[in-house]
Amino acid sequence: MTISQISDPLDVHTAGGPGAELHYHPASPAKPTNVMICASSPLAQAGLRSVLQVMNGMLHVVELDSQQVAKIMRSVTPDVVILHDSCDVGSGVGLVRQIQASALVHPARVVVMTQYDEAHHITDYLAAGARGLIRLDSSEQEILRALCAVRAGHAHIAPEVASRLVNFVLGRLPPVGHVQVARLRDLTGREREVFRLVAAGMSNSEVAQGLNLSEKTVKFHVSNILFKLDLRTRVQAVLVARLAAATAGEY
Repeated sequence: MTISQISDPLDVHTAGGPGAELHYHPASPAKPTNVMICASSPLAQAGLRSVLQVMNGMLHVVELDSQQVAKIMRSVTPDVVILHDSCDVGSGVGLVRQIQASALVHPARVVVMTQYDEAHHITDYLAAGARGLIRLDSSEQEILRALCAVRAGHAHIAPEVASRLVNFVLGRLPPVGHVQVARLRDLTGREREVFRLVAAGMSNSEVAQGLNLSEKTVKFHVSNILFKLDLRTRVQAVLVARLAAATAGEY
């Protein structure tokens, strides 16, 4: 295990070594980001550490193997944990659970690098508490994007992983068809305006801004739209809009 303090993206000072006692250095007043690298392979640790060197603000790095993570999480509070999961998917999911259970601040912000991108594996990681999912062969830019997003409190799923998740979710939704398209005529003028924007992928706040409405009013309209069309999710609303456009040319 090693601890690195990076005072400059290219100026690296290393302390410790395998079996060294952990000394945690509190962040400076500038609030640098504390990153914990969890990887059993020294090669993976070194690779991730080299990626972090180019990222401004990533000043404190802790590298450790999977056997140490629970103990360390009880004594330090990293801003982001990046887990290099090259083992069995069950072990990785269990490790994410350990991190969350041991974290001083909940929930811990965990980015998982994994070779497993099947939908049921993705949902297992997310259910365990992962906030970011990227592949083991991700580019340096993708790794940094994931860390920045999760550090900021957002979720990040790599596009090639997200596509599998979307297909998985769509496959579990009740089918939509011409019955829902026919019910579009039951929408009021305002509901139709909201429906078009929702179907275009806008959030409630974006719809509110576009139509000069309050977000509360937009939520009310969206709820009515889903009820009238007998839908459960906004994703289904998008599918109805696509079907309407394909069959009637408009919606």
